[in-house]
Amino acid sequence: MNPNRLKKSQAPQINQTSIESILAMRETQRALKDRLRVMDDALDKAESTLIDAIDNGVDLSSIGYNVEVQENTRRYPAWKEHFISRLGKSEADAVMASTPETFHRKLVIK
Repeated sequence: MNPNRLKKSQAPQINQTSIESILAMRETQRALKDRLRVMDDALDKAESTLIDAIDNGVDLSSIGYNVEVQENTRRYPAWKEHFISRLGKSEADAVMASTPETFHRKLVIK
């Protein structure tokens, strides 16, 4: 028997309203996730447009913000430590050394 389980007299009552409330929250959560995906796509497009403009030499001196494109490369996966623990350091190093770098550009506004 589960020691954390409530006795029947202590358990909250479940009724149609509580179930409908959960269903409404789930539907709201789905709608918000969909809206966030749309916003993420719009943000990516807007940032890409700005990065392209910066690459093409647009004058940013009069906008009142410090805007720049930050560039970096990454070779090793985020799960590098787990990878090493599974394969051993020498095998993991060999695989990671043959992993091509990925190039990232990010818009920075200060």
